Amino acid sequence: MGINEKATISLKKVIVMTIALLFIMGISVMATGAKLNKVKIIYADGMELDIITSKSKVSEILDENHIVLLSDETVVPKYDDEISDNKTIRIFKSNGEEANVQSMNQNENIEDVLAEYNTVSEKIAKEEVTIPHETEVKDLSTGDGEKVETITQKGKDGKKEIYYKIKLVEGNEEEKTQIAEKVIEEPVNCIKEIRTKRVQPVVTSRSSDSVNDDDNTPAQTENPDGYTWSGKKLTRSAGVVKASESPSGYRETYYNLYMGGCLRLLGLSSDGYGVRSDGVKTYNGYVMVASPNLSKYPYKSYVPTTLGMGYVVDFCPGGSLDIAVTW
Repeated sequence: MGINEKATISLKKVIVMTIALLFIMGISVMATGAKLNKVKIIYADGMELDIITSKSKVSEILDENHIVLLSDETVVPKYDDEISDNKTIRIFKSNGEEANVQSMNQNENIEDVLAEYNTVSEKIAKEEVTIPHETEVKDLSTGDGEKVETITQKGKDGKKEIYYKIKLVEGNEEEKTQIAEKVIEEPVNCIKEIRTKRVQPVVTSRSSDSVNDDDNTPAQTENPDGYTWSGKKLTRSAGVVKASESPSGYRETYYNLYMGGCLRLLGLSSDGYGVRSDGVKTYNGYVMVASPNLSKYPYKSYVPTTLGMGYVVDFCPGGSLDIAVTW
């Protein structure tokens, strides 16, 4: 190859390289002159995507990032519009509101649009309510005599807490749903007993100091209004009344013990408990006694004593009629 041919080839190489360099420089100048935008894309589920693009049209930006709208989705600004000044593209589920979304013009701000949507929130609320007590009536009456009603246990309402889930729209309660409840205090039922009213005759004395325990005829269990006793009475100083001098035919003594346990065992309310000015313990106004013979004077029956009509709440195994006092 001659010197002239070599020179010709070298010149061609220089020309090709120069053209390529000019082409690359032109592309660089074009890229440098393009305006780059930072755009935020917010999906319908709330996920956000920040991108850098030189595109200014919504459709071009979505295509560039391989984002395809579903059939039930729409976009703000509109698909064929230029991106707005806030550089935000938001994708919505249509849900019947597509017309409202599409009516936005290009000059509207996304924050102004979102402000038109209702603010929805939820809260949990607690409410304390009363549980009404019930009334139980026990008919223990016999015969055709006058009926007397006595409250043996006072009723008391209970309490419970109810928890609600409340839906608020723009701060106003729109929906209230009960989700749980908790009983704080159980109600106590009122118990009433109906008995036949009978009058106990006045007893003045007993003819014998002995007691016939074979006489197990059940004692009167109804409330014997009108009872009086004019004979000897039990006192702290005397300490005892003989069987022949007592209206029940049993020797009377006294004792001082805690009576709350007796009432609980018999299912009686402590509300009826009291103490008279003379120190005698009472239940609903009747003298509290321990029966010497449960066959004749069973629990919750009435027995005459020297200190007033007695009410059996206990048992005395010693054979005496024990009267409950504070002495």
